Amino acid sequence: MKKIPVLLVFLIIINTFAVKTKTVYADTEYLRVITTDTPFYSDEKGENLLFYLQYTYYVKVLGFSGQFTKVEYLNNDNTLAVDGFVPTEMLFCDNLEVSSPYPNKKLLTSKNTILYQDYNQNSGIQYVFQGRELTYYGYIYNKNEKLLFVEYNDNLGYIKESDVVPYSIENHPNDLTFIVKETITEINEEVPVSTDEQIKKDNSKTLKIVIVSCIAFAGIISLFIAFRSKPNRKVDYYDENYIEN
Repeated sequence: MKKIPVLLVFLIIINTFAVKTKTVYADTEYLRVITTDTPFYSDEKGENLLFYLQYTYYVKVLGFSGQFTKVEYLNNDNTLAVDGFVPTEMLFCDNLEVSSPYPNKKLLTSKNTILYQDYNQNSGIQYVFQGRELTYYGYIYNKNEKLLFVEYNDNLGYIKESDVVPYSIENHPNDLTFIVKETITEINEEVPVSTDEQIKKDNSKTLKIVIVSCIAFAGIISLFIAFRSKPNRKVDYYDENYIEN
């Protein structure tokens, strides 16, 4: 038997590993955000966190880099699109038709505030007056304070959530196919009864079981006694030659 060259074995192993680690998202245009803590980084090493993406919405796939997917986000009309990197394992391919992948949310400032360059609020970009409209991208927390990543006057930055009018963002209209729905199979389709009726019903069933059990037990005992105590019958024959004195 011929031995397989070591180099050939090595190449087979490498090829097998490459096939197993091949991403399943290669031909997908959009991937979905399925958690509330999906990070959006500015660098492919995942060191510079910008904000967390909006739950149930999508990102557009631009390419893959190691454990990260390069994506485009919020390319709506009259908005500034941004590109960055998201951990591939945190994105989901739902194979649904996507017509409006990104959130389209406008916020209003509730007071005079500052648009910051970083979420640590170390450097301000500009002063923003009350009643100004902001384009929402995502959010981030800093020392238990929630800040929003927004665009205002062609500038991207952070603003305190407490400085905007209360808002809400609905989930994307596409079905949440990534959520496992529990199915309940009803074995007995009975009409619900009240507690008292159920107790009476249970007591009736119990009584019937007891009666049937007693009858069966009595029958078994009777048969046992009948077989154990069966008398030995003696047959007397009359002898004509027998003369009784």
